[in-house]
Amino acid sequence: MPGVPIKSSSNPNQSRVNLLDFSHWGCAVRRDVDFYDVDAQTVVPIDSVSGGLASSYLFYFVAGVQVWNESSPSGSYMSNLATATDS
Repeated sequence: MPGVPIKSSSNPNQSRVNLLDFSHWGCAVRRDVDFYDVDAQTVVPIDSVSGGLASSYLFYFVAGVQVWNESSPSGSYMSNLATATDS
């Protein structure tokens, strides 16, 4: 497929190839990625098994994003492809 740009995944499915035309995709951002906070606190303590507080904390990232494809027929995929096996 000459002239088709390739984007690889860090965890690819070796038996599938996705063909996406990103010119038909869009993204609307309602809230940028940021820390979740309650009363200016971004770190949340964790309860331990005994009912007290554990010696660790949690924090969360939140975002408000909507992704769409205005022309789904412009993409395609091939699945159940043969894969190389170790001999």
